[in-house]
Amino acid sequence: MLDMAVEIQQDRCHPKICPARPNQADWEFEMKAHSASMINAVTLIVCGVWAYLSIGAASFTPLIPVGFGVALLLCYPSVKSENKVIAHVAVLLTVVLLIALYIPLSSALQNGLPGPLIRSFAMVITTIVALIFFVKSFRDARRARES
Repeated sequence: MLDMAVEIQQDRCHPKICPARPNQADWEFEMKAHSASMINAVTLIVCGVWAYLSIGAASFTPLIPVGFGVALLLCYPSVKSENKVIAHVAVLLTVVLLIALYIPLSSALQNGLPGPLIRSFAMVITTIVALIFFVKSFRDARRARES
């Protein structure tokens, strides 16, 4: 009787009957510089438009991150295809952006309002993450060239 139960259990999980379970490798996602840059660009655009609309379109200053986000989106196809020149342009834009984001972040910290704090931290964090992945991709490319 026990043998029959084991046989039934094995039949239930036979590859032809049950679909294969996905490997962990099938579900893994390796973040690349172009993906981090895309996430950063979308975050900049969303947060910039959010800031612009939240102040009632009184100033165009919140649209500066939107401009950087659009520029990074324009660089995306070339960064994805590993164009070195455009990748360096994207890194330069990202570094300049990180420096420029100091002013809204310090202002948001002084005011203590939740909206500007969330927007500023989101932009700074995604910008730092994008820079980290750019540096990682440059180091990986150098190691690949050397070996």
